[in-house]
Amino acid sequence: MCLVEIAKMPKLQTVCTTFISEGMVVTTESDIVKQARKAMLEFVLQNHPMAIVGPITSGLLGLAMFALARLSGWTLWTSPTTPGTALLVWLGYINLALGAFNMIPGFPLDGGRVLRAILWWQMYDSEHATRAAAFVGQVIAVLFIGFGILRFFQGAGLGGLWIAFIGWFLFASGWRHAHKGPNRHTSPRPAR
Repeated sequence: MCLVEIAKMPKLQTVCTTFISEGMVVTTESDIVKQARKAMLEFVLQNHPMAIVGPITSGLLGLAMFALARLSGWTLWTSPTTPGTALLVWLGYINLALGAFNMIPGFPLDGGRVLRAILWWQMYDSEHATRAAAFVGQVIAVLFIGFGILRFFQGAGLGGLWIAFIGWFLFASGWRHAHKGPNRHTSPRPAR
C-alpha cells in the first residue's frame, strides 16, 4: 500500500504515482496513513473477495443456466418447450435475481459491505463508514417495508408481507451495526 501524507495536499497520495520534489514534507507512518492502508487492505483482501464473490458467482451461474438452456434449443424471450429447459431458464432467472439482490447496498448484505469498504477507503474512518453504510441500509430497509406493506394491501398477500419482513430484518441489522461501539477488529487504535 503506497499511501503517504504530503503536507499542503488535501488527500493522501499514492507514492508510486506522485512526483516527489525537493522541499516536500512526506509522512509515511502517521495514524491517518496507517488507517487508510488498513482500509485499503480490508477492501482488497476481505470485503472485495468475500462480498463480491457471492453475487458474481450467482450471476455467472445464471448466465451458465441460460447458456445451457440456449444449447437445448431455447431462445431468449420465448417460453421453454421442455421441462428440462424450463428448469434451466428459471434457475438462470433465480441466480441473476439473487446476485442483483445481494448487491443492494443494504448493510449487512454483500452490497452494503462493498459500500462500507468503499466509504472506509474514502473516509479513512471505519466507524463512520460503518455507520454511513448502515444508514443507507436502513433507508433501503424502510423502502422495502413500505413497498411490502403496499403490495400486501394491493392483494399480494404473503408475498408483500415477506418483502416487509426482509425490510424489517435489514433495518434491525443496520441499526445494530450503526449503534454498536467501536469495532476492535476493523479499527484498532494505533500502537503507542
